[in-house]
Amino acid sequence: MVSIEEVKDSALAVLAMETGHSMEDWFTYTTRELPETVRLNPLRSDVENTRAMLEQMGAEPISWFPGGSAYTMSWPRGSIPEEHEQLYIALHETGRTTRQEAVSMLPVICLEPEHGERILDICAAPGSKTTQLSESMHDTGVLVANDVSSSRLNTLVSNRGRIGLSNIILTRHDGRHFPSVPDPGFDAILVDVPCTGSATMRKNKHVWWNWKPESASGLNRLQVDILKRACALLRPGGRLVYSTCSFDPVENEGVVYQILSELEYMELEPIDSETMFPGLTSRQGISNWENEKFNWSDETLKGTVRVAPEDNDSGGFFLARLKHRLPDEDTARAMIPKIPREEMKNNDARDRDHHLPVIANSSEVSEIKNRWGMSENDYYSWWRRGKKYSLSSIDAKEWLWEQPRTVKRRRISPGKQWTPLNVIHAGITAFQPGKDGIRPRSEARPILERLISNTESVADSFIQQILEEGEVDNKNNDSMQGYVILSSENHPGLPVWAGAYLTLMVNEAERKILLAQAVQRAEDSS
Repeated sequence: MVSIEEVKDSALAVLAMETGHSMEDWFTYTTRELPETVRLNPLRSDVENTRAMLEQMGAEPISWFPGGSAYTMSWPRGSIPEEHEQLYIALHETGRTTRQEAVSMLPVICLEPEHGERILDICAAPGSKTTQLSESMHDTGVLVANDVSSSRLNTLVSNRGRIGLSNIILTRHDGRHFPSVPDPGFDAILVDVPCTGSATMRKNKHVWWNWKPESASGLNRLQVDILKRACALLRPGGRLVYSTCSFDPVENEGVVYQILSELEYMELEPIDSETMFPGLTSRQGISNWENEKFNWSDETLKGTVRVAPEDNDSGGFFLARLKHRLPDEDTARAMIPKIPREEMKNNDARDRDHHLPVIANSSEVSEIKNRWGMSENDYYSWWRRGKKYSLSSIDAKEWLWEQPRTVKRRRISPGKQWTPLNVIHAGITAFQPGKDGIRPRSEARPILERLISNTESVADSFIQQILEEGEVDNKNNDSMQGYVILSSENHPGLPVWAGAYLTLMVNEAERKILLAQAVQRAEDSS
């Protein structure tokens, strides 16, 4: 927390005044800690249990979040009351919730992702918006999550696994040079670009002193280039959301203005904030601006959205929604060949990196399905990376892997390979070798509990005993050995290791949630 006296003469305060903020209100809110906000994972079978737990902690629904599935908690960010701390953190660690700043949820809502779509998150890490996208798509279609940084991608891998999502394909590219994909391109693209973070001072105190007027000028070209490449990858008729956590017009309306000036096939779609975000107070974009390097005058820019901290007790954000306005074209601009398709030569490059995921051998897949009683119906595509097996959507295989795509617009890649994409992970890692053969991985439990039928049926009271004690005697049960999944009326799949004892094979956070749910059920039935 900072005092108004410390920051009243900062360059950031000057920017706020220049962009039309009431300084008294602005200082009142920007010098306070942010409220703690969180959203539910709607894909979990126990989502209503989680909702009840949050509400018992005093959570209040955020009015503008669809389905009332995001909440403001009753404490400031980073100050969880001791009596709620362990359970609240466990809900996040087990993927039932995601702790996320409220305004950071806006871009995904604005993009309006739909089931079965092909979507690109071009600057994805660390992944809170990526996971929100996947959940909004109900884990269907294809979500390509890209970032240029390997270390940031590692965080994204962890977030994908924490929640248990299968439709995400992770790639590593500079967003300015993201490669071509199969026709007709992406249905929708989220472009949440690197920015100065000038609207994040409530959680990043250093911004008060580090932000300078020239900061945005240094990033403007990068932001324009990333957005321009995203536009080129968008199918005709597709939509795109550009967003930043910055107040500076140079990073916001200025970037959109440059794109609209340079790309005749893109148009700005005005955001109806009252309809899209009911209950959220927002401001129109800045249509006129002039400084030493940047100036514009364009009334259409009022169709963009600014979110101010003092209006919603939040952070600040900027949103713009654009559309590829030439639906009569047959593919995205990045894939239009420079020569007739029939004259294009095959690109002979093949995926040579053995670390890349490849289609899993069908006989190995059948063996895993048979071992665990999984249907032969192809609900998922199967991949192998090293010794581990992953599940992803069918569309990931049938569109992104199998289909041909233009390469440098003069050659055509024949398909059945990732090239020119640098794919790090495909889907969710679901199986790996163990002492007793191929066994499920914990991160895929939310998916596998719907697919696996080879389980040992036991009483709820028996599972309750294992959860409470961690292990129970198994000396008189020779039929239950090795990695086993127990199931009961209220537990669709609990993994244990069966030897002389049955030992619980979930982490402490998961165990804590399952025990809390048991208490919840007992209270509801009494």
